[in-house]
Amino acid sequence: MQIGFTSTTFKRLSPEKILALGAKAGTDCIEWSDRHIPNPAQAKDMAARCTASGIACCSLGSYYHVGEGDATRWAQLCETAAALGAAFIRVWLGKRGSAQTVDEEYAALLAEAKQQLQTAADYGLTIAAEAHPGTYNDSCETSLRFLRELGEPDFATYFQSLYKDMPADLERLVQTYPYIRAAHVSFSEVRRNRRFLPKETDCVERVVRALRERDFQGPVLLEFCKRGNPKAFLQDMERLKRIKIEN
Repeated sequence: MQIGFTSTTFKRLSPEKILALGAKAGTDCIEWSDRHIPNPAQAKDMAARCTASGIACCSLGSYYHVGEGDATRWAQLCETAAALGAAFIRVWLGKRGSAQTVDEEYAALLAEAKQQLQTAADYGLTIAAEAHPGTYNDSCETSLRFLRELGEPDFATYFQSLYKDMPADLERLVQTYPYIRAAHVSFSEVRRNRRFLPKETDCVERVVRALRERDFQGPVLLEFCKRGNPKAFLQDMERLKRIKIEN
């Protein structure tokens, strides 16, 4: 298991400052947003900086929605990810929740995902869809349906909890585990999303424990911290690293 974070955590900081924070936190890896690293030239420069800092560029966190049908943009994202030395690209699976996605849209998602995989393979990359409301990848059932019907091992999923129904989320982790490429976690989202729910403070711990029990080898990425504050980030990263090794 690698411990890292997403550059999206710091929307207002420069890539250089984000990298410096990652080095200070002793992170294993960074998922760089395509909004921080938008082109291959910047990606190549950042890859060299990360290597010098002993930090891996695990992935490019793109805001490409499967179904856009923009082959030119997708090819540039692949070129950027390859220049970073990333292993995979994060995508969003459509622009509508699964309940609102009609059959024709679903078929288009499958068709474009296959085309994207062909281009990604040319750059030595795989793809993973963020587990997020407002996309087709918004439930255990729809995630499994898409991945099984696509039938391509190089198209995977993220795991991400909303921290509102931990038993259901942990069951999703178990069911989708063979397809999980990376996981997003956030202590600040636990506090925000459980504000009006019974107190439960070990949500991230339970997610990491479930991944560790299955010998998960991918990145567990901190996404967001309180108000994007660097001090809060360093505290959250230290806590996440402790969870990784706790008994």
